[in-house]
Amino acid sequence: MNRPTHSYTIKISGMHCASCVQSIEKALKQVPSVQTVAVNLLMESARIESEREIPIESLTAAVAAAGYRAESSSVQSNNAQSKVRKSGETTLSQIIVAWVGFVCIMGLMIPGWAGRTMPLGPLAMDATLLLISLIITG
Repeated sequence: MNRPTHSYTIKISGMHCASCVQSIEKALKQVPSVQTVAVNLLMESARIESEREIPIESLTAAVAAAGYRAESSSVQSNNAQSKVRKSGETTLSQIIVAWVGFVCIMGLMIPGWAGRTMPLGPLAMDATLLLISLIITG
């Protein structure tokens, strides 16, 4: 058996018990190219892995044939999931940049808490404002 290269997540409504889960898994496993199926009753979803790309209509039709409703608008392929991962990585990098900027600004503010002036002189305020604007604008 080939290694799965495509994965899909489908929202399914109408499941009530473990028997419902088994019926849906059985129906989805009959779709050509499907290798693994994992239906989650609590999350009302199914994760399907296949060796080739499968038309979304085939998956939703298999669920409908089993007597349940699959929301075709909620189907996510592995391409959509990779975009979600990339956006999460972007958010993480933005958080790291914000923390670095925060630490730099706090370093400039600490002497003021002790009643001293900033060691950088009159340009320190301009540098601080520039750093703040760079962090805000991303």
